[in-house]
Amino acid sequence: MSASEASLFLKDLVFVGLEAETSEQAIRTMANNLIQKGYVHPSFVEAVLAREKIYPTGLPTLIPVGLPHTDVEHCIKPAISVAILKKPVVFQMMGDPTQTVSTNLIFLLSVVIPANQVKLLTRLIDFFQQTEKLQSLMTKSNADEVVAMLQGELETMPAEANKAAANTTTSGNSFEATVDHPAGLHARPAAKFVQMAAKFPCAIKITNLDKHKSYVDAKSIISVLTLEISKGNRINVTAEGERSEEALASLKTLLESNFGE
Repeated sequence: MSASEASLFLKDLVFVGLEAETSEQAIRTMANNLIQKGYVHPSFVEAVLAREKIYPTGLPTLIPVGLPHTDVEHCIKPAISVAILKKPVVFQMMGDPTQTVSTNLIFLLSVVIPANQVKLLTRLIDFFQQTEKLQSLMTKSNADEVVAMLQGELETMPAEANKAAANTTTSGNSFEATVDHPAGLHARPAAKFVQMAAKFPCAIKITNLDKHKSYVDAKSIISVLTLEISKGNRINVTAEGERSEEALASLKTLLESNFGE
């Protein structure tokens, strides 16, 4: 993470031991603080909550994390508000709103440049999968300790954590496509893609051809996000098993329609 991104972590945006009964209550507290500090517009609160209902952000990592955010038009300056909750609250799962995750950690994002949002989300997803580091984060007793850890860990994290060569040996049917959405295959597009893939019984895999990634399960939101698929990247999607041709046709249509947006 660059020096400019490291400055996103500021102690006046950190809550340690935040008390909240619901994820909405926690988000409101954090968002109102961002408004008071001049990082986001007053419309930010309701925009985040509305987006959370349609495209929830509970990440099913070993230590679940809530990652609420909204469109850049509601943001003024880049920032990340972090909360370590006193007791867990429930988020609907990213990529599968029918399931929930219980989390004590929330990262609320204010991002003003869409391209930066893709990079930031990728870095955070990588960090959230490091269970020992999240466990350490949850033991911090004050905002200074939280900021010191996050700046140190995230600004030194390699730009591409997964350097594995893509596994080009696949079976079944497949198609190649270029992702044209400004957010790439992150945020709403990723959620829509995973939700569509999950509708079919066949095995579906996807890779980022431009970043030489390994094929991952297209029904796993965490796996898809680790591919770092940005606007203009070429992807390959494969399917094998029952209704595989139908699954690929549906996913290809979703991509060609730019996710209906």
